[in-house]
Amino acid sequence: MSPCNSTDAEVRKRHDTDIVISLFQTIVKGASTEVPMIKTCYRLKQKARTDPTEGEGEKQNPVLKVTFVKTNELRAFVQNSRLIKDNKALSKELQQVMISRDLTFKQREVNRKLRNELEAKNKDDPGKYTIRNGKVVPKSNSASGTGASGSPSD
Repeated sequence: MSPCNSTDAEVRKRHDTDIVISLFQTIVKGASTEVPMIKTCYRLKQKARTDPTEGEGEKQNPVLKVTFVKTNELRAFVQNSRLIKDNKALSKELQQVMISRDLTFKQREVNRKLRNELEAKNKDDPGKYTIRNGKVVPKSNSASGTGASGSPSD
């Protein structure tokens, strides 16, 4: 996300809201002309500051909290968020945007542990495992299961 360097809070807020609207219109089918109704949009983290004594500091991306007026727009936005990655209509910077629901501290802890477990299991066989229903499970190649031939056995 390209940073807005303005010192005016309203300009930064409008910039962040425009980015959310652009992402919504890109990833939600049929919403290319529809503008989502956003109730609030604000940053939860300040821009990253660099420490001159340590050289270039670690960059932190701004975390935005966005509240939609309509629940169906929120649902569509979160469900289609997986379409952001590798979307050629978006810049490389916007392809790295992550969207998630607002989680409690305990939920974030559980998710962090699941992601760490997923990363460890996928280290040897990349892409073999995924997270489903709060568990790290092997990816299935077909919805019908494995080994089902469909013919009766006598």
